[in-house]
Amino acid sequence: MLRVLVVLAMVTAHSAEDVTSPSLRRRVCPRGPIVSIPSVPKGLANQRMRIVQDLTVALSLGYAVELPEHVHSRIGCRYELDCAAEYASNVSTWTLYDFDDTVAALERLGLCVSSGVSAPLPEVAPVTWPRAASELTDVWLDLERHKKTRSSSSSRTTTQKWYLAKPTDCCTFVVPDSDVAVDLLRDVGDALVPSEAVRRAATDVATAFFEKKKKKTNNKSPSVLCAAHWRDDEDMVLSQHRLSRAAYDTKMVKAIRSACGTRVLLLGGFSAERLEDIRAMLPGVSIDTKTTLQPTHPFLKANDPYDDVLALVDFELGRQYASVFVSSPFSSFSNQIAFSRMGRGVVDVDVDTQTKLGLLWRIQFPTTRDPFADPCAALANQWPKSR
Repeated sequence: MLRVLVVLAMVTAHSAEDVTSPSLRRRVCPRGPIVSIPSVPKGLANQRMRIVQDLTVALSLGYAVELPEHVHSRIGCRYELDCAAEYASNVSTWTLYDFDDTVAALERLGLCVSSGVSAPLPEVAPVTWPRAASELTDVWLDLERHKKTRSSSSSRTTTQKWYLAKPTDCCTFVVPDSDVAVDLLRDVGDALVPSEAVRRAATDVATAFFEKKKKKTNNKSPSVLCAAHWRDDEDMVLSQHRLSRAAYDTKMVKAIRSACGTRVLLLGGFSAERLEDIRAMLPGVSIDTKTTLQPTHPFLKANDPYDDVLALVDFELGRQYASVFVSSPFSSFSNQIAFSRMGRGVVDVDVDTQTKLGLLWRIQFPTTRDPFADPCAALANQWPKSR
């Protein structure tokens, strides 16, 4: 925590891009329950997992939603163990996402987004998670019973506002047990539209990648952007997850050489020293990152050192621009990119953590059709407490 406070003091005059919240516009939904969606103190992809699941449950229950005003971000951490769990919460959600486009996309799915409306503080819903998507009707019945009990004991009628789980909890709530449920989760995720500034930054990085490649190929028109998410950081290797760095690095090198050939865009934040280490493992391969291609880009500079703001640029590069994506499937960041792509052009590095994060994400956000005949049973077999 001390590190976060010190760095926050250093970047007070150079904080994440200041965005006036458009959600101050008053948006009123028809009377009824509202799901208040928190920003959990986790990385970008874990926050996304919670938001997507809360939106999906609200849509399934016919409830309105309130989107979080702020998101969390690590500050200049790069997944080092001593700061990987320390987050600042002073980043506007609308630095990352476009309010109007996101609301419009959610409304097309059938969700009403409430904002700028005074309402009671949310209470944590009396619901036990995880639940299969096919069991969400039971969740609706539980909440309706609770609502009737509250109404009978009070003379006042107020709009019920729920946190579906504690606002710090992540990440396993809804287990999609049908293709319909998987598609709904993906559609909801795709409704989170990045801000114009994020999209412009991703476009500029991709353009620079192709321009550099064009020069190296004697002006032949390049057609493939191969991106890879290299994720052997301290918080995976030295934590309870116990990722084998040696096994991972060996398989990652092999996957990049096979899938990308002699040119790759690495997604993520890397120190100069770490980037040189990776280059030494891949002699003959031209390696770039968003910051080596666009070292003075206005958005990247304005939001440095907010790791999880800059991560959304990488996320868009992997999701929208890469023809081939080399994934570290135990990482929620890799999983969310591969999930959005539905496995299209995805090459998984066949390594998992000792805590089986890759298996967990594959059950919850599958990147191929029907990876498990019974995903709930697969979850319960590996994690009996989830029964």
